[in-house]
Formats: sequence, C-alpha cells, structure tokens
Amino acid sequence: MSLSMRVTPTKKVIVFPSHDTWARGISVVLGLLALGVLGPWSLDMGIVPLSLQSLVVFSAALLLRPQDFLVCSLGYLIIGAAGLPVFANHSGGIDKLLGHTSGFLWGFVVIGTGLSWTNRRRAMGFPPLLLAALSAHLLLLIPGFAVLYWHLPDAALTSIFLNLFPGLLIKTLIIAVLVNAKQRRSESPVEIAN
Repeated sequence: MSLSMRVTPTKKVIVFPSHDTWARGISVVLGLLALGVLGPWSLDMGIVPLSLQSLVVFSAALLLRPQDFLVCSLGYLIIGAAGLPVFANHSGGIDKLLGHTSGFLWGFVVIGTGLSWTNRRRAMGFPPLLLAALSAHLLLLIPGFAVLYWHLPDAALTSIFLNLFPGLLIKTLIIAVLVNAKQRRSESPVEIAN
C-alpha cells in the first residue's frame, strides 16, 4: 500500500476590507468628530448646566459597537491629551487626564464601553434606552466624584450633584430620543455583535 500526496499550488488572494469594515471605520471617525466638535460645548440654561460631553459620549456608545466605541473614546482621550481643545469648556492637555475631572474622562471609556456592550446584546426600546442612559450618567458620577474628592477633599459633592442632576436628566432624555429614533430608522434596530 503506497501513500501518495498531491500538492496543489495555492493562489494568492488579495483581501480588501469589506464594506462592513469601511462602514465601521467611518462610524468611528464620525463618532470621534462628534466628540471633538460637540463635546466641548456647554449650554447655559440658567441654573442648569448642560454640557454636551456626556450626551455625545453616551449617544455614541449606544450607536457604535463596543469595540468601535472603545477605539473612538480612547482616540478622544488621545487627541485631548495632545492638546486639542476637545474636552469640556474647550480645554485639552495631558493634565486633564490626570487632574480633578479625570475620573469623568476615564469613566467615559469604561462606562461607555459597558453601555455599548449592553445595547448590543439585546435590542432596546425607548424605556430601556432611557434607563440605560440614566444608569450610565449615574455610574459616571462614581469615578468622577471619587477623583474629584481625591484632588479637592473640600469639594461640596452634594451641591455639585444637585447642580448637575437636572442637566443629567435632560441629557438622558435626549439620548434616549435620539438613539431610539436612529434605531427605528435602521433596517434592523441593533446588530447583535458576537
């Protein structure tokens, strides 16, 4: 009994990025642009400060895949650390990633990625989107206030919370409305990512 092996030449295959890869890349760039352009702005509504930063971050988290949001949010921190004025109140620099508000910035990455992952695991209607956005905002206060307190032990956290809370509720509602509208317009509300 003889064994014979047949060797066939292989063809070189040139692989181009798929349409999905391009679409995801464009989504990340658009998310980064939205964060960089809209994130630094704050609307003065009298007693209620309304920073667009968390509104844009959590909207992006709910619209992008978790991996894409992670790239987008880390890119946001990198361009801000490089000195571009993309953080709140048109500020930038490495000191922002180490200073008294750095807990909020780093919290965007962790909490936003978790939010994105949660939204990808199951399609969310309006009430769950509202709850998810509110939960993300409240969870963001944990690292934000912890670092703030570490740097400024005399900070009046209760007063800060009471000033932030009305704006937080408004942003939560806007996020849920925007993301729900986008999901309803999509052919499939949410692509389930593996």
